Amino acid sequence: MASGQVATDRAPKPGKAFLFSAMVPGTGQWLLGQDRWPAYVAVELWAWVQFLDWRREGHQLQSEYRDLAWYVARRISTGPRTDAGWEYYEALSHFQSSGAYDSDPSRPGVQPENDPTTFNGSIWALAQEIYIPEDPENPVEEGSVPYEKAFDYYLSRAYAPELAWNWGTNTLHQGEYTTLIRESDEALRSSTGMIGVILANHLLSGVDALVSGRLGIAGETEPRVELLLVPGPYYTHQVALQIRLPNPLAHDP
Repeated sequence: MASGQVATDRAPKPGKAFLFSAMVPGTGQWLLGQDRWPAYVAVELWAWVQFLDWRREGHQLQSEYRDLAWYVARRISTGPRTDAGWEYYEALSHFQSSGAYDSDPSRPGVQPENDPTTFNGSIWALAQEIYIPEDPENPVEEGSVPYEKAFDYYLSRAYAPELAWNWGTNTLHQGEYTTLIRESDEALRSSTGMIGVILANHLLSGVDALVSGRLGIAGETEPRVELLLVPGPYYTHQVALQIRLPNPLAHDP
């Protein structure tokens, strides 16, 4: 029995070939007797290695910039160490100081920070711009509805003493911190890009197996469906794809 006939006999139906390759790239091609299944396997392994490597590097850099912030800028924080979300650490790279949460502790309640060069001060300035109209002849008093809306906005976004920071004269440390946070963000974004490559590899392998199965080309010595899946440079997250289907008119009846 010819090898092509053997491959055809053991080949799955096109639908099953699609599912096999969609789950494990290259499986459908292997079952169809095609010799391009190693390409899908190679792309899958390469993408997962890249994903894990970028992920590891991103988390390592994340730990480094958080530690740097804690030991330098956040020495003025009160209480035990508390780590916040991405927006918080991004703010540390743009503002030299968080500013006071309560600018006058001697008074009851919370008095918003008025220095707009600090983070909390910028939040209060934005709150006033949104909720308190500029009218020198009719100043808004504390306790009024516009003031309370601006005050609530400030309380919901300003950072409390346990998250306070001040880089002081440590400009070199702040520059190092900014570099670390940028590199961590780039590494984690690159790892996310690899997920797209992995999903594309699964989909393309499945589609290739489906088309090949429907065209009945399992085990042919000269593949009539040609597919090229080549990842671009790791920092571009691009995949080059070329599919060439058979042209029945190009063959004699």
